[in-house]
Amino acid sequence: MELFLNNKSLEKKVTNRSTKHMATWEGPYQLLKTASAPVNIKLTADRNQIKANNQDLSYVTVELTDSNGTLNPRAENLVHFAIDGPGVIAGVGNGNPVSVESSQQPKRNAWRGKCLVIIKSTDKSGNINLKVTVDGFPRKTVLISSK
Repeated sequence: MELFLNNKSLEKKVTNRSTKHMATWEGPYQLLKTASAPVNIKLTADRNQIKANNQDLSYVTVELTDSNGTLNPRAENLVHFAIDGPGVIAGVGNGNPVSVESSQQPKRNAWRGKCLVIIKSTDKSGNINLKVTVDGFPRKTVLISSK
């Protein structure tokens, strides 16, 4: 297991039966930042290049942030997705265990300020442009290359 604080690793620890599959860490106390109203979209693709084989995937995390880039954990805005290029939307999600939204539609409400869209390759090479929009926010795009 590994624990991160502000994107920095505190340490990796091995867990097993002898540790009852638990690990503990000591670290510095940090105050949480309170987010203002969400006004921006942050996109993070786990991979910006996929294989043009009809089955390779890129997972794109969508975060709704305030003007300082702080994730707003109360944001539940509706997020729309569109694709240009040789790719398709394989699914969407938000981690909300009680959501009854379709995972096949090109839209999803954020939950705790986040949602996810999964891009699937086709058998064609080229650039896949994922366009993400939220009413009242600047539109964002991410480029995924399919080869």
